[in-house]
Amino acid sequence: MRSIALHGSDPAQRSLPARRTEPFSMLGVTWAEPRAELGGTAEVRTRDRATGVWSGWRELELDIRTPEVGPEAEAGGVRAGTQPLWTGPSDGVQVRVTGQHGKLSRLPDGLRLELVDPDGTGATSATSYASTATASTVPQPVVTPRAGRGADESLVKNPAAYSTDTKVVFTHHTAGTNDYTCEQSPDIKRAIFLYHVQGQGWNDIGYHFLVDKCGTVFEGRAGGIDKPVVGAQTYGFNTDTSGVAFLGNYNDAI
Repeated sequence: MRSIALHGSDPAQRSLPARRTEPFSMLGVTWAEPRAELGGTAEVRTRDRATGVWSGWRELELDIRTPEVGPEAEAGGVRAGTQPLWTGPSDGVQVRVTGQHGKLSRLPDGLRLELVDPDGTGATSATSYASTATASTVPQPVVTPRAGRGADESLVKNPAAYSTDTKVVFTHHTAGTNDYTCEQSPDIKRAIFLYHVQGQGWNDIGYHFLVDKCGTVFEGRAGGIDKPVVGAQTYGFNTDTSGVAFLGNYNDAI
């Protein structure tokens, strides 16, 4: 994981000139104040590591989910940010962030680019959990445990927090792109975990479960898939709820 500060003399504009970088496959933009909105647009273009070809400009989707309870609430250094964007193997990047109303809109302080290489961190074993619920006769789908997607458990500093019950399930998408293969799914999950923890300063990945377009279900946040773990997936509604994120952008495709 690498962070690069964005600079600019205009308070309504921040940028990073096109440059070569160490390899990465996911990126996002974060800023220092966790309750602040970006108030503008963040756009990026990246260089394909295999071909050397630069992509067109892509706008990052804004992320309004900020943890308000659980381990993140007490942890220092929590940052707001965009949704992460899966770029595939890349080795160059350019960024421009512009206030919504030009010079009349001041961007939040501490803007920086987060570059995530899912293969650049060691994977450690994790406890997998089997459901013991018997209330439903519908069989539980196969869930790939955290160890199965290479979660680095040493990065999770605080134990999971629990609600008293799970009353609502929210569905999300991870935004970014639908252009990925089934084989890339574990890398994408691991990259989202690193972005949430190292980029935004959260204690763990925000979602309880993640599902790719091939139907694979992944365990997200630690604490037990059959327990009412407090997540960080829906600001204002993280207590007594669970969150399932579909891997991809479903604003334009269903």
